[in-house]
Amino acid sequence: MARIGDVLVGTCLMVRHELEPAHDLTPWLAGLVVEVGQRGRGIGAALVRAIEAHALEQNLIIPAHILLRRSSWRTRLV
Repeated sequence: MARIGDVLVGTCLMVRHELEPAHDLTPWLAGLVVEVGQRGRGIGAALVRAIEAHALEQNLIIPAHILLRRSSWRTRLV
């Protein structure tokens, strides 16, 4: 989770195992959300780096194409 003071401004998680897998990629990054007013400040990138660090600590490799910071595209929700 990302916080500014006591305010939650972003979150994401690493999924290792799903109850009903839709694909055979594991682990993978899921649920990356940053509050609209806080976007563009590097919070999402910091969350992705934290997930990468956690995966490395667990001796896991997240496939590169799953990681958003390595992509050249962005998705904006309206």
